[in-house]
Amino acid sequence: IDLGTNTIGRLGLTKAEFDLVNCGRLRVGSGTAGAMDISATIVRSSPLSLINASAITESISAGLTAPALRISSTGPVNLAQANGVTTLAASTTASFTLSNGDKALVVGTVDGVTGVTTSNSDITLTSNLLAIQQALNAGTGALTLQPFRDAWGVDLGDGFAPGGFTALRGSWPERARSDRPPLTGSILRDGRPVSPTPPKRSYGFRPGARTSAL
Repeated sequence: IDLGTNTIGRLGLTKAEFDLVNCGRLRVGSGTAGAMDISATIVRSSPLSLINASAITESISAGLTAPALRISSTGPVNLAQANGVTTLAASTTASFTLSNGDKALVVGTVDGVTGVTTSNSDITLTSNLLAIQQALNAGTGALTLQPFRDAWGVDLGDGFAPGGFTALRGSWPERARSDRPPLTGSILRDGRPVSPTPPKRSYGFRPGARTSAL
C-alpha cells in the first residue's frame, strides 16, 4: 500500500484522492495487507487507521497529519518524519517509532486500540509535549520518550516546564512499562532541575516498571 503515490503492483492513494474522501473514520489496509509506505504528506480532518501485516514506513519529506491515528501492524513501524498526530494508539509486534515534531501528542484510545503496545520490542516517541493517558507497554523492549528540540529539558510531574519537554501530568510512570534500565537524562520537575535518576517513591514508580528517556 502506498499512501501518496500510485505505484504499480500496490494499492495507491494520492494526496488528491485522500482529499476527495469524506468520512467519520478512514481505515486503510487489512490484517493481511503487505508493506505500507507513506510517500507524501497526507492530511486528514478525521481519524485515520493504518492496518497491515508488515512494515510501515515514511519517505523523507512525507508525513501524516490527523486528529487521531491508530496503527495495527506486525511492524516494524517507523514514522520518523514530519508528523502532526493529536491522539495516538498503536499495537505492533515489532518496534514502533513516531516523531511528532513540535506538536503535542496524546497517547490515548483510537478506533478500539488503547495505548501503545509492542511484543517485547522498542517504542520511541518524539514530541515536545507528551500526555500519556493510556498505557505504554514495550515488555522487555526499550521505551524512549524524548523531546524534538535539541537541549530541551524534561519535566516529569504535574507542571509544564516553559521551553521544555513535559513528559506528562501526574503519575505517568505507572503507565509506562519497560524492563530496561531506569530513567536517566536532563530532568526538570515543575521547571526546576532534579536528580538525573529520580527516586522511585517520589515519582510513583512501582517495582519492575522502568522507563528510559533521552
